Amino acid sequence: MSGDGCALDDLYGRQPRNRWDERNLARLAAAQDGVVTVGQLAALGLTERARRRRVAQRRLVVLHRGVYAVGHGEVSERGRFRAAVWACGEGAALGHLAAARLLGLWERPVERIDVVVPAPRCPRAPRIRVHRSLSLTGHDVTHVRGIPCTSATRTLVDLARSPALEAVFERAERRGLIRPAELEALVQNRPGAARLRALLATHRPGTGATRSVLERRLLAGIRRARLPEPLVNRTLVLDALTLQPDLMWPAQRVLVELDGLDTHGTRTAMRRDRRRDRATILAGWVPLRFTWEDIEQQLTTVLTEIIAAHSA
Repeated sequence: MSGDGCALDDLYGRQPRNRWDERNLARLAAAQDGVVTVGQLAALGLTERARRRRVAQRRLVVLHRGVYAVGHGEVSERGRFRAAVWACGEGAALGHLAAARLLGLWERPVERIDVVVPAPRCPRAPRIRVHRSLSLTGHDVTHVRGIPCTSATRTLVDLARSPALEAVFERAERRGLIRPAELEALVQNRPGAARLRALLATHRPGTGATRSVLERRLLAGIRRARLPEPLVNRTLVLDALTLQPDLMWPAQRVLVELDGLDTHGTRTAMRRDRRRDRATILAGWVPLRFTWEDIEQQLTTVLTEIIAAHSA
């Protein structure tokens, strides 16, 4: 009789309770990058015994204590970030380079995951680097697709000693996320404060945003040499030609282009650049071109050439 009852359930579309649990679990996992917590499983009605059975069957894969991947352990990078934060408990937030990656401020995959927790909490989670912070507040935390992570400002401060700082700062600047007053208030005497303040010194919202580390380094040298402030990545119209030089001084009619191999290394790019230079010269401007090696190894010579062009 019971077998007939199950057949009738299937016939009329009514599913046994366990099937509904599976569907709810699948929906939840899909909304959370394939990751769920033990508390969420219990809320779905999954008993401890049933959970252990699913773990043994690899239908649930343990990522961290109390955190599981549903169906398989090959979760996405964002799933790994979510699992790491959940493994560290209440108040935890993704931090450092992982936070920069989640915020779109770092372009390469992150192998080691950093999580910031409010002190005195000190969770232990294998494969996660945990940072206790006395200063972590709600103002320092934002959410990306439901994953708590440090804000752009707090992330920059936490990365102040990292080799990645300059690149992360540049991307944050492009997206209008630099808050000088907040950064100054937060960094104070923390390690790496001098590096972050040096980058802040090159941040001039009114002149335009830099688009590369190369531009930023040259701009810093120009300011140290006390040259007039250039316009950065602004539009210049010369008759039928519209340009966007990396740096330019309209009063002195001087412009600077920085040539990287990625955008200027092809034959087509070289022909285009020569045409642009001829057009700017005919219009009475002085075009100067420099490479990565020029800025990195001969910055003094570069600045001397720019000063000479200003005086011409």
